[in-house]
Amino acid sequence: MNGGIVHDLFGPGSDMDRRYIKDYAGLKETVDACRRLGLKIVATSGTYDLLHIGHGRYLELAKSKGDILIVGAC
Repeated sequence: MNGGIVHDLFGPGSDMDRRYIKDYAGLKETVDACRRLGLKIVATSGTYDLLHIGHGRYLELAKSKGDILIVGAC
């Protein structure tokens, strides 16, 4: 992540290039930083090859359960 964890997660917009974490080391770094900030982390995973309203509703509900939503994709 080139802008720093806080800027990448809480910066403006939905910039996938900045918010997509490609490896477990980067994910661990991000999760550890969020925990240090006292944020509640929610995780989910699935296959989102055909994104539809049901996926959107599910992800919105999941995000409402915490401060940070981590989505693992298959």
